[in-house]
Amino acid sequence: YRRYGEACMRCHGPDGAGSSYAPDLTSSLKRLDFEAFANTVVNGRKNLKNGNENVMPAFGTTEDVVLYLNDIYGYLKARSDDQLGRGRPKRIGDDDS
Repeated sequence: YRRYGEACMRCHGPDGAGSSYAPDLTSSLKRLDFEAFANTVVNGRKNLKNGNENVMPAFGTTEDVVLYLNDIYGYLKARSDDQLGRGRPKRIGDDDS
């Protein structure tokens, strides 16, 4: 969650729900496996749709992203699969009180 917040939230919005200029990643992860996700993050992506250009910058040289791709994917996949709700997840060992 923290890595997502630092690297992805400004464009893809809180909880991966998307924004006016970046897609909802919780929907995207329903069809993207880790390899496709990692390829997009590392190499970036350019979409031309309806005369609009959307660009996902490449993060292949950003260590704080590349070193934690598994964590970012895991967080977004859990959100996509409805295994994790919105907001900051509880830390392991946190009680409900």
